[in-house]
Amino acid sequence: MTGRVARGPAQAGKPGAFWIGAAIAAASLGTPPAIHAQNRISVAFAVTEPRGELARGIDTFNGPSVTWLRDVGSSRRWAWGLTAVGGEYGAADRPAPLPGFHARTGSSLVFVLAVLQLERATSAVQPYLQATAGYGSFTTATTVWCDDCTYALAETDHEEGTFVAGGSGGLRLRVYQRARAPAGTVEGPTASPAAEPLRIDLDFAVRYLRGGEAGYLPGDPVLTEQGTIRMDDRIEESLQVLQYQVGLSVAF
Repeated sequence: MTGRVARGPAQAGKPGAFWIGAAIAAASLGTPPAIHAQNRISVAFAVTEPRGELARGIDTFNGPSVTWLRDVGSSRRWAWGLTAVGGEYGAADRPAPLPGFHARTGSSLVFVLAVLQLERATSAVQPYLQATAGYGSFTTATTVWCDDCTYALAETDHEEGTFVAGGSGGLRLRVYQRARAPAGTVEGPTASPAAEPLRIDLDFAVRYLRGGEAGYLPGDPVLTEQGTIRMDDRIEESLQVLQYQVGLSVAF
């Protein structure tokens, strides 16, 4: 004859409740205290070359690039973040509609992109790959004036944006690294066995971006039969660029 075994409090609940609770508790512990996710800030000079149809009417842009990245987990291989790239080219003179008249056009590009990065975790030389997607804005402004004029005869400022996506490859070369602090030297409520190193790198990258159709005005003014000045008709072309970047990055 066999008796029934009473179920204790630990057995009375649902079978999966214990394991779900254990998984939540383990996840809340985060990464080991000796390895923390780091942030990285990169500041670079970027040269942006229009490609495809856009290259027929637009010159090369020069401007700054700023990127923020944060490690995903503690492997040092994956990171995510944001990058912003701006650029403009020096104002270009356009054909004047009449003798004694002048026309000048300036253009600018701005990209704001989300970044997912895969890199070599630890080395004095760190190659990396990035996937990027976000928004690109293109602006064209043209002004027409004459030698005897005290004000502009005609002005236009056209802006349009589109979704862009692409990828990049780069290489970081270590310039400086402060060694980890020995275990036990960090005190206080956030004490950990070792502090993360501060690292400074030279950063080189090439990025390709492509988006949808973006409209712009070439800027060549035309004198109409009515004696007024009209800018060239609006043109729509695929926003496609190749960027070259060189700068410094700091991981902390």
